[in-house]
Amino acid sequence: MRAFIFTVVVCLSACASQQRIQPWAEVRGVADAKTLRHVTQGDVTGFTEPQGTHAWLGIPYAQPPVGPLRWKATRPALPWQGTREATQYGPLCPQLNGPLAASKEPGDVTGSEDCLTLNVYAPAFSAEEAAKERRPVMVWIHGGGNTIGTANVYGFARNLAIKHGVVVVNVNYRLGVFGWFQHPALLSADSTPEDASGNYGTLDLIQALTWVQANAAAFGGDPGNVTVFGESAGGFNVFSLLVSPLAKGLFQRAAIQSGIPGTSSLTEATHFTDDAEPGAPGSSNEILLTQLIRDEKAKDRAGAKQVLAAMKPDEVATYLRSKSPEALIAPFKGPGFGMYRVPALLRDGHVMPTEFLIDALAKVQHVPVLLGTNRDEFKLFMLGNPKYVSRFFGVHVKDDAVYERDAQLVSQTWKAMGTDAPVSALHAKDSKVFAYRFDWDEEPSYFLADLPKVLGAAHGLEVGFVFDDEASEFDPFQINTKENEVGRLKLARAMASYWVQFARTGDPARGTDGTLPEWSEAGDTSRFLVFDTDTGGGVRMEAGAQRIDELETRVWNDKTFASEQERCDTVQQLFKQFAGATGAWTTERAARFAARCPATH
Repeated sequence: MRAFIFTVVVCLSACASQQRIQPWAEVRGVADAKTLRHVTQGDVTGFTEPQGTHAWLGIPYAQPPVGPLRWKATRPALPWQGTREATQYGPLCPQLNGPLAASKEPGDVTGSEDCLTLNVYAPAFSAEEAAKERRPVMVWIHGGGNTIGTANVYGFARNLAIKHGVVVVNVNYRLGVFGWFQHPALLSADSTPEDASGNYGTLDLIQALTWVQANAAAFGGDPGNVTVFGESAGGFNVFSLLVSPLAKGLFQRAAIQSGIPGTSSLTEATHFTDDAEPGAPGSSNEILLTQLIRDEKAKDRAGAKQVLAAMKPDEVATYLRSKSPEALIAPFKGPGFGMYRVPALLRDGHVMPTEFLIDALAKVQHVPVLLGTNRDEFKLFMLGNPKYVSRFFGVHVKDDAVYERDAQLVSQTWKAMGTDAPVSALHAKDSKVFAYRFDWDEEPSYFLADLPKVLGAAHGLEVGFVFDDEASEFDPFQINTKENEVGRLKLARAMASYWVQFARTGDPARGTDGTLPEWSEAGDTSRFLVFDTDTGGGVRMEAGAQRIDELETRVWNDKTFASEQERCDTVQQLFKQFAGATGAWTTERAARFAARCPATH
C-alpha cells in the first residue's frame, strides 16, 4: 500500500509535494488573549497551538498588490482598526493548482493576488515576557520554482520554536508572472526604480524582512539577529537577498538549501523569442502574444505582433492589467505539478545587480552563510520522466547505468553551482561560509519501487530534517518508517541543532549543546559536512569541490553515451539550460560546443 501511495504522489508532485498534514486551508485557531501583541499596523491576537506554541497566521505585511498595484513595488501594510485575529492562514498567491491546494482540479489556477501575508511561531511567552526576550528570528522562504508554493504548508516550523526557543516566520510572496514581470508599457511618470525593476517577488521578501525588523520584538524576537533561510526556489531567493543592496542590514545570517544563484536578464524577461537578442519563452512580450491570440484579436503569432505594434503603451498596460490571474497563468498549463518557466530574479541594476549573481557575491554584505545540496538532487525530477522510468505497476528504472550517470551529472552540477562556486566567491572576500551535503537515503524498498535507488538523497528530502520533524508532518513520499526511525530522528535532531546554533551565533560549530562533530568553515579546501546516519557513515567532514569545467570534460570523455547527439544534448541541457542562468554558458564553453556539435548548434 505504501508503494502504491508513493507512485501516486510521484505522478502528482515533486519539490512542492503536499505533506501528510491536514490541508492548510483547514487550520482554524481560537483567538487567545494571552497572544495579544502590538505591531506597526495595530493590535493582533493569535492562538495557542495544541503543541504549546503561540502562532499568528495570515498577518498582512504589505498592501494587497491588486488593481493599480499589480506589477508595482511592494507597499507597506496599512493600519487596521481594533484588534485583528490572526488565527488562520491567508490565501496562497496565484498559481497553477497542484498538491498544495485541493480546491480545484490539478492544472486549474488557484489563489488570490491579495496574498502578502506571513505566519509567526514563537514560544508561549506572555506579552510582558516577550517584551523582555531577544530570541533569534528565523525567516523561512518556501520553494516551488518561484511559480508555486506557499508558506502555509510549513506549520511544522513550530518545532524550532518548541525545541529551541527561536521565533520562526514563514512568508508568502508573489509568484511567476506576478512576482517577476517587466514590460516598458507598465511604466509611468511616477514609476520608481523599484516599480520598473520587475522584481516584485524579491521586493515582497524585502518588505517582509522590513516588517520583521519593526515587529520581531513584539513576539520575543531579536531584530538584530535575523536568519533568512530557504529551500530550492527559497534558496535562489536567499541568494538574491544577499546581493540586493535594498536588503542590506535586514538580516544577519543566511542559510541556503539546494539553491542555485541563477538570474535572468531584462532581455530574457521582455524580448520576443525570435528577436535578434532573443527573450525567454515566458517573456512579457511572449505572454502578450499568447493573450492576444487567446482573445481572438489575432489568428496567429504574426498577426498578434501586428496588433501589439499598433497598440499605444497605455493601451498595452490597460490590457495587461485587465487580465485575470486565470487568463495570465492558464496558458502555462501542462504536465507536471504546477511549476512553469518564466524569467525570475531580473538583473535590473537596482533591486538586483546587472552582473551574474556569482560575480556579485564577491561584493556582498558580509554575513555568515550556510549552504549545501542533496547528493541526489536530480532523482526527484527523473521520477516523472519517461526517459528514465516506467510506471507500469510501480516505478521501475529503464536503464540503471544511464539513470545513475545522469543523476550524478545533474546533481553534481547542482553542487558545483549551488555550493562550490558560491563558497569560492564568498571565501575570496573572507566571509564565513559553511557547506554541507545531505546523503540520507534510507527509504523503504518495495517490490513496486526500490526507493533508495530511484529516490536516494533527492531534492527536498532534507526539509523535514532541518525542522526536526519528529511527528512526520513533512513526509511527501511516505518514507518515514519504524525501520528507519531511530537513525532518521537522530539525524534530524542534529541538523536542526546546527541550523539553530548558526542562527544564534553565525557559526553552527558543534550544535546547540556542543556535542556534535565540529562543522568547520569551507575554507580554501572546500570542506563540507556530510549529513547521514551512523549506518551511512555518520555526520562527518569531507573536502573537495565540484567544478563546472571538470564536469564538462567528464561528459566529453564519457563513453556510455549511446550517440554523439545524446552527448551534445547533455552538454547543452546541463550547462546552458540548467546552469546557464548562473553564467555557466561562457563564450569559451559555447565555442567548444559549436565545434563538437555543429548539427545541434
